[in-house]
Amino acid sequence: MDTNDIGSPEFTVVRKGYDQAEVRAFFAELSTSVQTCDIGLRAIETAARTEAARLIEEADRASSEVRERADSYAADKMASADLALAEAEVVHAEGLAAAQARAAEAVEQSERMLGAAEANAAARVAAAEEHARVRSAAILDRTKQRLQRLLDAETDVHIRLTAAMSSTLAPTGHPLERADDALLDLAFAEFFMSDIEHDESRAWILSDHAG
Repeated sequence: MDTNDIGSPEFTVVRKGYDQAEVRAFFAELSTSVQTCDIGLRAIETAARTEAARLIEEADRASSEVRERADSYAADKMASADLALAEAEVVHAEGLAAAQARAAEAVEQSERMLGAAEANAAARVAAAEEHARVRSAAILDRTKQRLQRLLDAETDVHIRLTAAMSSTLAPTGHPLERADDALLDLAFAEFFMSDIEHDESRAWILSDHAG
């Protein structure tokens, strides 16, 4: 039954019952109310659909905005992360380069110090060798001089002894001079006993290296 059926119903005519005019008036009013309600419901339904469409559209728009914001935020974060990573790589590279430079400088400085130490040691060794050579030459020269004096003294003593032995045939009233007998002893005493601990030439002659 729709509003048309409600507005024009068919009734059976009986002898007893409600007043037909009142019944028809009631149904007419009821039909009008139903029509009004139907129109209101349709309007409400239309409004609801319109509102639902609007809400869906707004939701879609909001969702799109949220997605855009989320995508933008994610893109910003990715860009920031990439920038931070690039900066970290630059800092790492700079730190590595600085460390390598310091290591190279330390190695170079060590090599310079080692070279200087080796040069200094070589110079000191050369100086010590030169000093030893000069000292040895001086000692050898003094030793030669003293040996020459010793040989000269020995030759002189030998000559004197030879002369003394030749003079043994002389009269006893002319004894040998003391200098002839003791000259060689005095020469040896002078050479070997005078400051022997501080004279390198004498010490060298008495040492095991003299042979």
